[in-house]
Amino acid sequence: MMIFKISIFYYFSYTSSQLREHRELSQTRIFEDHIVDAKQTAQQSTVKIVSWNIGALGLIDNIVDTPLYETRKSNLKFMLETMNPDIIFFQEVFAEDALHHLLSINICTNNHYFGLDLGNNSPLGKDGLLICSPTYNLTNCGQRQFADVFGLDEWAAKGFSYCTVSHNIHIINTHLQADQDDWDHHESEAIVRGKQITELIDYVSTKNSDNSNIKFIVGGDFNIDCCNILDTSPFTYENLKGNFNSQSLKDAEVFNDSSVDQCSDDNKTYISWNPTPSSGSHLDYFFISNTANENSYVVYPLQNDGIDLNPLPSDHRPISITINVS
Repeated sequence: MMIFKISIFYYFSYTSSQLREHRELSQTRIFEDHIVDAKQTAQQSTVKIVSWNIGALGLIDNIVDTPLYETRKSNLKFMLETMNPDIIFFQEVFAEDALHHLLSINICTNNHYFGLDLGNNSPLGKDGLLICSPTYNLTNCGQRQFADVFGLDEWAAKGFSYCTVSHNIHIINTHLQADQDDWDHHESEAIVRGKQITELIDYVSTKNSDNSNIKFIVGGDFNIDCCNILDTSPFTYENLKGNFNSQSLKDAEVFNDSSVDQCSDDNKTYISWNPTPSSGSHLDYFFISNTANENSYVVYPLQNDGIDLNPLPSDHRPISITINVS
């Protein structure tokens, strides 16, 4: 979900045409990739992967309240160290300071950053997707910016980034078009999401044809609510799932247990800064190869051992999967 749904929209003066002139895909990896010869656990039998939209970290905070930003960063670090992932996908990494902060945490020893450089006069500076791992070297990394985007999402790095890790696993981090509450264009936004998924599925299909033994793990913020049973838009959760099923990928949350209630309050992933999200939605997913041996799936509450985090580190909850690799 894009944080721009609030009145921050009126803070910016850029027009879409001006923005397009400044939008340039950064072909060089910011701060390098820090791909080092970290010793991987030789007998590691599982891989834990987390996906987390971190709520425009470094943008709204600096505009609204710098002390709030510092506390959010601290709470974010606490959550990351608590989850202790082998690999993590971040979405909405705004501002170089936010990127520096994430790269300073031990989980980001190895990383690949996909950012858009919006020009010196942009109110955003940089926005991007970040893949991190304290355990695995990230190889054959790259990124694609989606060809289609709508409205305020022209200010976000909507696309996907990818790397290969051990065990013949190909990881993909993505962020799709968000609905813009300011305008009544939800059908157009759904059409754009459909086009973006087509781009992503085409990439998976090509990669599959090159090496049929690859195991895919695709995670991120898809901005499609599986709980919206009245969704009549041109591209729904069922369309999303069907596209991945066509490439032998499954929704990791429900594949091993079809009785899971994805729409329970505990399983909602977009909570809009509300720790008890009765009106939240489910926008974040992992899709994994049918051949991947899934061990567990978790939606994390934004607290730990009864410790409430205030302010919340994000308007999204992190999700994780653990797969067996031995």
